[in-house]
Amino acid sequence: MGIDFSEKTIDSAKQVSLNEKLSIMYHISDACDRIDLQNSQFYRVTYFMDIRYIEDYSGAMSEVSRVLKRERKIHFFHTSSMFLNSILKRRRNASRKSGEDTPNILD
Repeated sequence: MGIDFSEKTIDSAKQVSLNEKLSIMYHISDACDRIDLQNSQFYRVTYFMDIRYIEDYSGAMSEVSRVLKRERKIHFFHTSSMFLNSILKRRRNASRKSGEDTPNILD
């Protein structure tokens, strides 16, 4: 499953999937939007670079938590350790405010 807010990015990913004969479904959506997916559907969610553009980090993590199974993992791929430290701080603050069980992104 591929999700991105950019139609151009999704179109490019679809072309790669077609060329490589991969059967991947794609959605154009914001990270915070509730898309038509069942609860507890995935074991992993992977972010590539796009997390820095998410305005509602708590909303995005809430949606990710909804679609992840109990044995969940979230993977972030970004080259800047300063950026990752900033994300971890935002995640901890959001978790404290909401009192919700949020995924451990360091596993």
